[in-house]
Amino acid sequence: MENAIIAVGLPWYRKADYPKSLDIMADADLLPVSHHDWQQKAEHLERELGAKGMRTIRAIIDPQTFPAWCTARGLDINAKARTTFANETAYRQARQ
Repeated sequence: MENAIIAVGLPWYRKADYPKSLDIMADADLLPVSHHDWQQKAEHLERELGAKGMRTIRAIIDPQTFPAWCTARGLDINAKARTTFANETAYRQARQ
């Protein structure tokens, strides 16, 4: 376990997709209103995790496909789904 790499998935939004992403999220009130504010917080978290030796993987949430991904897994379109998606993405990429 000493040489294990810890990979953490972070939900990530493209600037152009951010307004639509907010539209589809059941808990949009938990997310910053602007992409700029969200990105500042996300990059800060990414730096903090990196400083702790964790590898971060940006899991891009596409507002066109994310609802179907959630439905296929019986998830509401919310923070739990975003976290699950990011973790699955990180797991897949870390194994490659």
